[in-house]
Amino acid sequence: RNGCGQCPDLSSDFRMRTDLSALNWRIKQHVLARAPITLVFASRWMQEQAAASPILGHLPHEVIPFGVDLKMFHPGSKTSARAVLGIPEDTDVIAFRASERPQAFKGTNHIVEALSAYRPRRKTLLLTFEQVGGLSALRERFPLIELGWAGEREAVARGVQAADLFLMPSIAE
Repeated sequence: RNGCGQCPDLSSDFRMRTDLSALNWRIKQHVLARAPITLVFASRWMQEQAAASPILGHLPHEVIPFGVDLKMFHPGSKTSARAVLGIPEDTDVIAFRASERPQAFKGTNHIVEALSAYRPRRKTLLLTFEQVGGLSALRERFPLIELGWAGEREAVARGVQAADLFLMPSIAE
C-alpha cells in the first residue's frame, strides 16, 4: 500500500537475495496504471483487499467464487467412506492438509499446536492430505491415515466424507 522497500521476510518459500520489493512495487504500479484489464476475485474479502490497494483499486473487478464439482464433493455416507478407509465407526476423525515445510501456508503448525493440547474423550484418528511421514509430535498420540497428495478427487471426497471435522487454518493463499 505504500511502495514497500523493507520486505519483512526474505527467507520465505520464494527467497530473494536482495530486497527488490520497492522496485517491484513501482513496476507493478506503472504497468497496472495502463493495463486494460478486469480483475476477477474468488471472494469479497480478496476484492476488498485489492480495492484498498493504490495499484489495483482503480481497476474494474468482479467476484466469481471458486467452483466445486457438486457431483464429486457432496455429503455422503460417512459409514461407507470409513469402511473403504478402514476406520472404525466408534472413532472421531479429524482431517486436514498436512504440510510442515518452513513457511507452509496451510497452517499445519497451528493444527499441531492445537492437537498437542487436545485431550480427546473418544478414540480419535487423524486423516491427512498432502505430506506423508511428518507430524512426529502427533504420531505418538493419534493413529494416522495419510492419503498423501491425493491426485484422485474421489480419494479426497471420500476422506472429507469420512471426517467429523476438517481443519484448514490457512495463513496465506
